[in-house]
Amino acid sequence: MAEFEYNQVIEYIDGTFDENFNEARQWAQSHNTTFEEDIDKREEFVGKRTEIYQDPETGEEVEKEVDYPTLKRFWVIGDEPKPYIPPEPTVDELKAQKRAERDSLMKSAQNRIDRYRNQKELGIETTDDESVYKLLLQYTQYLRTYPESKDEWYKESPVIFEVFLIMNCEETDETVEETTK
Repeated sequence: MAEFEYNQVIEYIDGTFDENFNEARQWAQSHNTTFEEDIDKREEFVGKRTEIYQDPETGEEVEKEVDYPTLKRFWVIGDEPKPYIPPEPTVDELKAQKRAERDSLMKSAQNRIDRYRNQKELGIETTDDESVYKLLLQYTQYLRTYPESKDEWYKESPVIFEVFLIMNCEETDETVEETTK
């Protein structure tokens, strides 16, 4: 296939089989752009073609060049398609996204709290110790108040529990490392 360029003009004469025209149309289609006629540029055109006649006097076939009226048309390959850039999310969309993040973190923290309570009630060794359990309770409270904590809260994500733990843990570094496993 021939190479074409965006915004290139292709001349086409009606009634002809123009391979360049067809290739330009296919090129435009394969490059996701338009291929439209510039109707204002249309012009009348007198083409020539050879026709074969039988001479009535001699009966012989005679080639004769004849004029035929047609149109010269101009087709334009469109602009290069712009890459799709999604619109910036609205404030409501950002808030919904951050609330969904918060809800997911809340569910994860609640599962750990429930696991701790269930293990305590069954009298088996708990995965988390009591200090982590209390921090999980504080963390869920932080998540509940997160949307109201400051103006434009939706521009940043709530902290994950491991970060909350580091920020609030007064225990040794070993306790922090054990609970973040």
